[in-house]
Amino acid sequence: MRSQEINIDYWPDYCSRVFGEDLPANHADKTNKVYGGLNITGKNIFFANSQEDPWQWAGMRELTNPNTTQSSMTA
Repeated sequence: MRSQEINIDYWPDYCSRVFGEDLPANHADKTNKVYGGLNITGKNIFFANSQEDPWQWAGMRELTNPNTTQSSMTA
């Protein structure tokens, strides 16, 4: 069970309180650009997302290139 108060508008203020600084509005876009978003590349990465995990939608649920750049990954 999760509070209805913990929604997308909750997290920017939370991060500011935890890390002591405001995150830019396009922080997620910049992070995805640096790390490849859903086209992440790397070796021997295992993405463990369970069905009941509320963060599963923020993780890698399916590999986009399982036969090429993500051949050593499991999601």
